[in-house]
Amino acid sequence: IVFTSHIAFADTFKTVIVNRTDLSVTSYDRMSHGIILNEEETNVAGFVTADEDYDNQVTNYNVLMLDGSEYEFQLRYGMSACNFALRDSLLYVANSHPISTGSGLHCYDLSADKMLWDADVLQLNVGHSQYYNNVIISLYKDKVIMEGFEAYGHYLQIFDAYTGERLANFDIGFPLDK
Repeated sequence: IVFTSHIAFADTFKTVIVNRTDLSVTSYDRMSHGIILNEEETNVAGFVTADEDYDNQVTNYNVLMLDGSEYEFQLRYGMSACNFALRDSLLYVANSHPISTGSGLHCYDLSADKMLWDADVLQLNVGHSQYYNNVIISLYKDKVIMEGFEAYGHYLQIFDAYTGERLANFDIGFPLDK
């Protein structure tokens, strides 16, 4: 469970992670919009902060890995709610807005310091009054599995981890825009 300070309300920045298994607490002196776990998903490998530029419809992301390396990238129509998966030097980013429809899936190569691909994610695209949206990604072999849990429906999409090509689509409850 992750708790983090908010830039508008905090005098100092802190992110606290509570382990659900043993209730141990680890804290870091930084704010975070998301954490990056190591490949085994057992330890924190880094943090991501996001700054939304509404005028230009982009979000600037700053990645700070615990080894001290830093990366920056930008996503058009990006959002600060993100889920991350890491394999080797590839950082997979699923972004969404918690109270609006839509999501994106991207792959950023940390070693090359460049965006490799943006996937063609199918969307529910419905009104968002009293809406919720949560997108989770995971890796399995050479696939990225993207699960969307939205107020108006749930979906699962599978993408090639190296190209971003959508390989399969399963919609549950409401058809996705195709």
